[in-house]
Amino acid sequence: MKIVYWSGSGNTQKMANLIAQGIKENGVEAQVIDVSHANSDIFNDEDIIILGCPAMGAEMLEESEFEPMFMECEPNSIVNLILQIFLNN
Repeated sequence: MKIVYWSGSGNTQKMANLIAQGIKENGVEAQVIDVSHANSDIFNDEDIIILGCPAMGAEMLEESEFEPMFMECEPNSIVNLILQIFLNN
């Protein structure tokens, strides 16, 4: 399981780490990854992906790193995934 996030102020990073901690407390490992270290292959070989990003103004994704990574993904690569997104506003 992977938690991929973008954080400008550190708040979304804190949320990602807290989510990973809660998952670990339930016996599952979750890898926390800053989106700057991710690409569209992040979805390969995963059943569950959690994405975290602050809501930028009008509830838009961060445009320089997070949105491009997400938009690069092939639709077929996320068809059978459980995808959870959390936003920080």
